[in-house]
Amino acid sequence: MATKATRLAARLTAPLLALSIGMLSSVPATAAGGEETPGEAHFVMLAPLSAPIVDGARTTGNLQVTLAVETSDTQLAAKLTGRMPMLRELLLAGVADFARLHAMVFAPVDASLLAAHLDERLQAEAPGAHVRVIELSARPQ
Repeated sequence: MATKATRLAARLTAPLLALSIGMLSSVPATAAGGEETPGEAHFVMLAPLSAPIVDGARTTGNLQVTLAVETSDTQLAAKLTGRMPMLRELLLAGVADFARLHAMVFAPVDASLLAAHLDERLQAEAPGAHVRVIELSARPQ
């Protein structure tokens, strides 16, 4: 018999998988000869990030998220890749802030709210770039 948490995880996994596949398929193919197509999306993938979920005065779980930064500018994508430590620091601070304010262990996490929260932080460093949530979970400790 499946537990309530297992059923919830199964319900949340399918939409996230569909979102991931949709994002990957939205990248336009390059033109013949490998030339860049105008408006082509470039993704800068980040290693998974984790932040504590705090309820009151105690840690109740972890928010785990895998992110990508999307931009249509090749030079900006290269700049962000070269400044990966700064990018991770910026986004980790945003994930930690979001986890503190909006995440609960046994409730679905709003991926669109997280992306909007992180986009706001990213605009100062990379105008025109957008954060895409690839994988998201809230796990009890």
